[in-house]
Amino acid sequence: MEITRELKATLEKLAKVNIDFFEFVEKNPESLKSVSFEGMKATGDSYKLQAWPTFINSKTKALFLEASVKVANLVKSIPARFFANDPNRGAAFYEQPAEVVNIQLEGINDHHLANVVGRLDFILSTTGIKCLELNVSASTIGWQYSQWLSLYLNTPVIDKFLKEYKVKINNENYPGLFLEHMIRFASPLVEPDGIAAGAPSRQLNVAMVMEGYIENPGDKNPFLENLKQLYPGKLAGYDLTGNLFTCDMTHLRYSDNKVYFNGHRVHGLIELCHGIMPPGVMRAFTHGNIRLLNGPVTGLLSNKLNLALLSEHQDSDIFTGEEKETIKKYIPWTRKIIPGEILYKGEKINMESFLIANKDKLVIKPSLGLGGQQVCIGQATFRKEWEYIVNNTLRKRTFLVQQLVETPRFLYLSGEEGCAFHDTVWGVWLLGSQYGASMVRVLPAKNARRVVNAAQGAEISAVFEVDE
Repeated sequence: MEITRELKATLEKLAKVNIDFFEFVEKNPESLKSVSFEGMKATGDSYKLQAWPTFINSKTKALFLEASVKVANLVKSIPARFFANDPNRGAAFYEQPAEVVNIQLEGINDHHLANVVGRLDFILSTTGIKCLELNVSASTIGWQYSQWLSLYLNTPVIDKFLKEYKVKINNENYPGLFLEHMIRFASPLVEPDGIAAGAPSRQLNVAMVMEGYIENPGDKNPFLENLKQLYPGKLAGYDLTGNLFTCDMTHLRYSDNKVYFNGHRVHGLIELCHGIMPPGVMRAFTHGNIRLLNGPVTGLLSNKLNLALLSEHQDSDIFTGEEKETIKKYIPWTRKIIPGEILYKGEKINMESFLIANKDKLVIKPSLGLGGQQVCIGQATFRKEWEYIVNNTLRKRTFLVQQLVETPRFLYLSGEEGCAFHDTVWGVWLLGSQYGASMVRVLPAKNARRVVNAAQGAEISAVFEVDE
């Protein structure tokens, strides 16, 4: 197991404990055998855990938080800043019907945008942190995180390392942080008089709504049960009581522009429905009678063309000096793929010619793709296929091109025994402007497509926060 000087320097910046872990691996051969980590396979979801965790110190955590907040705030400012919240102007850029953009913009205000939750994906490049995209769908907010940590901590090899090297893990309970965020967001809607609200005390009720959800007492979801167990304690810290309901949209009822579940008023709604809301919920939302995480604005804020908009206008007076620096620092060169000329390094060049000539320096992505589908890395694509993709995306106008950002490759467990270098993409969960948690998606560098996504075979390495 060889750690290059460059890799060692990178790992030490993240946290010196990473170097300690490799020292431990060299002394403990069982650390290089996948059979030693069998217990970590029981995640209960579609994600596959990488046996080896990744460690960061408080300084690294602060760097990711700063990048996440600054980029997210810029993206959230786009509807008002570029389109004056006009659906027709937005529709022209996003290549969507004005009716769709109008729904996405319905009822949003600064308070709603400030409390959006989601995940930002970064590459920790040799030139700094670079943001690849922002995902604000509530389905990406990492409910499983606490279980992942538990699986690591209950693995004998990991436990042995932490004890021998006296490593203290500082991760906060992520589901607890999320619930507190929801409580702070929705608590202003709680009636001051419990009796008037039909309850013996001040109640804050939250509904987590999923498509096709059916309550099954004999097959309880461990993630949902964990949230329900945590919720009363979190409410007590705010002198509140209440319920955390789980249901689908068909079980919600509406009266006087408010939302109810089984006769209880719902003050906050966590939707795992890709932002698709029924009219009753939207009426309550636009009247200020319910708080949504995240609602219809999900589709607009998750559109990857937002990064193209920021990148293309990074020198515009529409941004402050600090915002211009933020874009240059964190967002790689990105453009919407449309026929015509573009400006690249001060020179005008035909888009099609540019894409074909610079294949090995570029990545093509769909504006609303999920799971790494239709993501094409030029270096991993045959020229004929690349030319076909270029021609296709020019016609569709819903794709973007981004400068390929090279990433330091990290060593992780690979196969039945041994380790190998992996490409990495960092995911940081953001609760409004609060750091939630982070992970690293890892994919063996020998992978032909090089698309580092769980749906494409990447594993998840949980990130442990440590003292240094």
